[in-house]
Amino acid sequence: MLCFAMLFHQDIKHQKLPNELIIILTIFCSVFLVLTEIVIEQKSYSTVLFNHALALIPITVLYGVIYIVSRGRMIGLGDVKLGVPIAILLPWQGAVAVLGLSNVLALIVIIIMLTTKKAKPNTKVPFGPFLIVATLLVFVMKFFVDFF
Repeated sequence: MLCFAMLFHQDIKHQKLPNELIIILTIFCSVFLVLTEIVIEQKSYSTVLFNHALALIPITVLYGVIYIVSRGRMIGLGDVKLGVPIAILLPWQGAVAVLGLSNVLALIVIIIMLTTKKAKPNTKVPFGPFLIVATLLVFVMKFFVDFF
């Protein structure tokens, strides 16, 4: 949680997602994944690996392609890298939900910013906070669905 908060703050303030924080978050999510899905739920390694490898596609692969094609003008490399711990934390269905929810949240905020004249059409808006908020919302929803 602290890493997410620090990444959120860094992206808003500096429009950067530091590699060190993403690495720490990736390690934490990896430990959490092993403890929850392999140790507690006793899922097979192959099932867990497959579900979370697929989770790389919606964010890391898609945003990676957008980053390459737009040469970094549409999305930053930090957002691409942030997809790795998200894919470790959530299975592919959760990653798809994060992809959709983060884009909807960003669209709502950007429309509000444009209509209130707090931003211009060419204003750069950090996308990491939207990915982080969407990830936390999907994670909490997944927890409650699995719990009940």
